Amino acid sequence: ALVAELQQRRSVVVTAFGSPYVLEQFPDIDTYVVAWGQWEPLQTAAARALTGAAPTTGRLPIPIPPFHQIGEGIGIGVGRAEK
Repeated sequence: ALVAELQQRRSVVVTAFGSPYVLEQFPDIDTYVVAWGQWEPLQTAAARALTGAAPTTGRLPIPIPPFHQIGEGIGIGVGRAEK
């Protein structure tokens, strides 16, 4: 409910530090980041990606039905996003 309320007011990014299947709890979210674990290097990498300090190049190695298939992802490099 909190995420849905926030999304009414501004852009929201949900970041999963563990199971990527958490997305099933947020079916209406526009932007979702999977960090794959709660360890400090993964948290740092996610924060750098979210703030634009590092490019993102990851692709899903697993499907997240019914939302995404294996290999999907958005790479954000130097000033542009690629699907």
